[in-house]
Amino acid sequence: MFKISRSTYSAMLIVLLSTLLSACGATSTTTVTGQEEVKTTITTSDPVIQTTTDPDTGIITEVSTITTVETDIVDISTDIKVVTTISVTTTITDPSTNESTSTTNSTTNTVTLASELDRAIEHMVDQTIVPAIDNLHVQVQALNQQVTTFCTNKTLNNLTLSQTQWIATHNSWYQVAPFLFGPLEVANTLTVPAFWYLDSYRNNGRDYTGEVRSSLTGLLLSSTAVSLINFSDMNYNLVGLLALEVSLFERSTDQSQAATDILNEFSNTPRKCDILMAYNQELLRQSTLIQQNWNSDYQQTGKSYRDLLLNNELEDTLDNESGDPAISKITVAVQEFYDYMNKRNVSTQVALLSASTKQAMLAAANITETLFNESIEQNMSIYALMSKNGHEQDAQTLANNIQTFITAINSGTDEEIKSAAAAIDGNLKRELPDALDVSLGLNFTDGD
Repeated sequence: MFKISRSTYSAMLIVLLSTLLSACGATSTTTVTGQEEVKTTITTSDPVIQTTTDPDTGIITEVSTITTVETDIVDISTDIKVVTTISVTTTITDPSTNESTSTTNSTTNTVTLASELDRAIEHMVDQTIVPAIDNLHVQVQALNQQVTTFCTNKTLNNLTLSQTQWIATHNSWYQVAPFLFGPLEVANTLTVPAFWYLDSYRNNGRDYTGEVRSSLTGLLLSSTAVSLINFSDMNYNLVGLLALEVSLFERSTDQSQAATDILNEFSNTPRKCDILMAYNQELLRQSTLIQQNWNSDYQQTGKSYRDLLLNNELEDTLDNESGDPAISKITVAVQEFYDYMNKRNVSTQVALLSASTKQAMLAAANITETLFNESIEQNMSIYALMSKNGHEQDAQTLANNIQTFITAINSGTDEEIKSAAAAIDGNLKRELPDALDVSLGLNFTDGD
């Protein structure tokens, strides 16, 4: 027996299905046996018959091939055993004597496929989380390009395009914000998590706009060339998306948000553009590190965080990593995001200058819905697996609460947004792990 890796599962599944579908009249029976309640499905194809006649002797050779696939499934968390047996019966008939002889040869191949839950987790990572990480990097790059264009040609249109791209970048961050684990939690040389340098508010729910304004004023008045200032050494709450928002959406002298006032300051104070581009370069540096850690080299291991996570190699590879399974890390991260949305004043303190708070929150809500609802394979989403494990109502409740959160963002009060977030938080602490029969890890504590 050998085990097929997740990356080759789809190819193997296609081969198995193709073998069965090539035959007509396939039948299936299902039994439940043993204390483990193993669900065994046996599918047997109709015979595929090939007949040839020797033109000289008239001897008839008939070859009949039957394919049987036996699939054993214990539960959604257990690897699936698939036994494929191909039986070939050869019958030779001599018409002169009317005698026939038959021989049957069988070959059996056993493979182990990843469990339904493991395949769903791989889909979550590859189709939702990693693309969100990649998109954040793409949006930061686009912002860097747009800011450079604006500083080269200071027009109202280019200012507006830069502001619009900041909003798109901030929205892309909120599609990553529910996944603060792994590379986003890695401490840099100043020993604070990477995500603090993107979103200072997420750390402790404190609005650092005043601190950014004071820092920007000091930078504008400084006689030190901007190129000689190391923005990577700045405190986390003085850089990141907030620093770019303050620079792009208001005049530093009086906080006027009139576009012409902002443009005139940039035109009359070239140093502000140098600072703006330096802020963006630091943001780009951070997003590049996060993407590289996820996709290619995590903490100089030579392996991507994606591979280490899905192959359960983190604890064996790095001393500072826990052995919590991927589903636990993902669930806890999303749960902590909704706990944050409930306990912090995101709707009244985040992205106010750009007036894009609701856009960001909707981006987070939509990617959460995608995370649990999408599936490449039929009935393999997290919602579907919850239902398959006898928790259909819990799956429906979680889905309904996410929709309630979206409705609250669009038309509800701040308290209604928090209340909806709290409901999702509770679902992710209790109903989802119970439905999937998974532990949220040694570091998880239910604060309710």
